[in-house]
Amino acid sequence: MAFAGVFLAGAVCGGLVMQRAGNIFRPAGRFAPAEGFWPQMLQRLAARLDLTPEQREKIRPILRRTQEEVQTLRRAQFAGVGRAMERMHAEIDALLTPEQRVKLEELRSRFRERVERERRELRGGQRPPGPPPR
Repeated sequence: MAFAGVFLAGAVCGGLVMQRAGNIFRPAGRFAPAEGFWPQMLQRLAARLDLTPEQREKIRPILRRTQEEVQTLRRAQFAGVGRAMERMHAEIDALLTPEQRVKLEELRSRFRERVERERRELRGGQRPPGPPPR
């Protein structure tokens, strides 16, 4: 059961890391990073709909507001996943012997180190913003 918990935790956390860094691995030009999406959307709308300069200026704040809303929703989703993982770990820990808990914590520690190493590699050796690793 502990192995399954660690595996599930790794899968979820790995998915989150890849989702955040996914734009690096996607084919060039296919998807834009979040901060580059909205200006590109405005450009596409302007070109395809032949928007006037006045329309562009009215649409720009709508796109910016939506970007902020989407970022807030994403942060909330990540926080919810983190809370669910903490609950899962607590429930699994309650079922383990002290020796098994030590082994599981070693597995978690190695996993956190690997995630942190991958984050540094994706960011060019710099520590990403956010809370420090546990």
